[in-house]
Amino acid sequence: MIKQRNYKKVTKFGKRRVNLFELEQRVTALEQSTRRQSRVNGHQIRVNNSTDLLLDMLEEKIDALLQRQNRTFLQWLLWKLSK
Repeated sequence: MIKQRNYKKVTKFGKRRVNLFELEQRVTALEQSTRRQSRVNGHQIRVNNSTDLLLDMLEEKIDALLQRQNRTFLQWLLWKLSK
């Protein structure tokens, strides 16, 4: 049999041994990165929602302005002269 170091020893199914401390650290790091990403996603969702509201309001204001500007030149001239 080939001599193998304990930390590099290969089991009979071809899998390497796992250091539980390193595995726990890796899992906690992944949990932290997942929480961080979910916070970032939540913030981005709030920003997108506020941007959507702002764009809707701007769209309504632009529509209102366009409806006001559908006057003819004659209507504008009469309005100017009546001042």
